[in-house]
Amino acid sequence: MLFFFRIMNTEEIKKQILDAITSGKIQATTINIGDHIEHQHRIEKVEAGGIGIQIVEPASSTLHRPKEGDYNGVREYIDARKEQDPIFKQYCKHHTRKQICERLSDEFGWTVDAHNLGVNIGRNQ
Repeated sequence: MLFFFRIMNTEEIKKQILDAITSGKIQATTINIGDHIEHQHRIEKVEAGGIGIQIVEPASSTLHRPKEGDYNGVREYIDARKEQDPIFKQYCKHHTRKQICERLSDEFGWTVDAHNLGVNIGRNQ
């Protein structure tokens, strides 16, 4: 994903990106701002005051997503993703199981039930 902003200064953009990541609205393992954009995405001529931002796809895109109702798979996915994705790991530390399930429901395209996940986690401790 590549975004370009013109109106806000760099500090305002950094704050908005950080807020979006911590709230779970966007997921990224790497964010490049300014001159650190990968060569194939670099734009040579940017208007004065323009800022380029590149968001690299998260590690979660390479993980196997569990089938609907597979709470063993959901638990394993969460554990594996925490190992690969430090932002997701932080999200899990600071959010409830219900909030994590809501986020995963959006990602998986099916409703991840917090109670069923909790039961599964309890059985596998």
